[in-house]
Amino acid sequence: MRVATQAARDTSDPEALLFAARIKCFPTHDSFPPSDFRQINQIALKSLAGVREKADHGDALAVYLVAFCMQHGVGVVEDTSVAIPLYEKAAGAGITAAMVALGKLSENQKN
Repeated sequence: MRVATQAARDTSDPEALLFAARIKCFPTHDSFPPSDFRQINQIALKSLAGVREKADHGDALAVYLVAFCMQHGVGVVEDTSVAIPLYEKAAGAGITAAMVALGKLSENQKN
């Protein structure tokens, strides 16, 4: 978390800002609702356009962050059906958090 928070302080990169907020407010995939939903939502509203642009250009972490926002309704309307293929793409690129998210979603669908 310290690395992501430091990256967000050192840059105006929207991906770094959103990633730092995701880690701070959602320390695990089980931590919902987040510790400060309003804070992450405000950051997402400012950062999501830039993150989506990176995702469109193949940045796997950005794809994961967009999926995360779609799943939880952070800065956008919640839509798990859009999040799943994005998580799959990010997981295919080696993003472990996307793999965990897919596992959790699969587990929840079985219950």
